[in-house]
Amino acid sequence: MADHCHNTLGLPSASLPAAVSQRATLAVPVALAALAPAFTGVPALAHDDTPVMRLCRKWEAMRAAEDTVWNEVSEATLEAMIVARSTLEARILKTPSECAADFAAKLVAFTCWGECVLSDAGAGQIWDDARTLLGRA
Repeated sequence: MADHCHNTLGLPSASLPAAVSQRATLAVPVALAALAPAFTGVPALAHDDTPVMRLCRKWEAMRAAEDTVWNEVSEATLEAMIVARSTLEARILKTPSECAADFAAKLVAFTCWGECVLSDAGAGQIWDDARTLLGRA
């Protein structure tokens, strides 16, 4: 394991647990609950059966299938799989979020779990969704 984590600004990874106290850990659920009123009339808790979540489950399955056959199929077949997944990602972005979990799922799909950056190409839809969820549309 590396001595430094990319997300800790060069601090040794061993120092991170020391910096997180039990009090801070217990404060996280309280802070998340405090955010709930910001979502005007939209439940802040995850719902597994929203349109976005259903599409994201398909997206996860497509990603898993790509990973499974990555080195075993032709480049054309892999390209077709990627195009199909990209089409699904566009559908995910266009589907309105019903809760915070939907918004998070969109970010996951749009950035491939952080493997890709949030670019200008589709970021407008993401931020429009955020404004809608926060009642600032």
